Amino acid sequence: MLHRKQILFIQIETETYAVEINQIKRFAAKVEVLDFDVKNETSSILGMICIYDELIPVLDLCKWFKQKSIHLCESTIFVVMTFEGKSFAFPINDVIKCCEVPNECFHTVPDVFRKESRKSFREVINYNGKLYLKISGEAIFKEIQVDVEILGGWERISEA
Repeated sequence: MLHRKQILFIQIETETYAVEINQIKRFAAKVEVLDFDVKNETSSILGMICIYDELIPVLDLCKWFKQKSIHLCESTIFVVMTFEGKSFAFPINDVIKCCEVPNECFHTVPDVFRKESRKSFREVINYNGKLYLKISGEAIFKEIQVDVEILGGWERISEA
């Protein structure tokens, strides 16, 4: 039997990325990004959004990709993911499509291809003759832990 995963293809600026549907908690739109007191120039955390009384840090993945940040506006879509009980979100420009992708299309990103700007990617998907970097909730969570600690920990940013 051929095993498949439900994949959502999303656009962030000019690039298309893949995310496993089961890693997405929800989508949010028409939410205001709240600033917080504690700032750090190197942090990838843009601010917070409040959804159902939960304050969620918003990440600027474009900063990781060494790209210009997405312009946030009223129509910005946020993908909310959860890992180890902690929620985090990032803005996207658009949802491209959702489909099932066979497991044999998933490959580990070789170390030689990992640049500093793409350090959080562990897998690539070869689908319909194109390669897509896969955004992983676990990888993002591990990368933002440093930013969260600099900003005072999860409890501190949740109170901001």
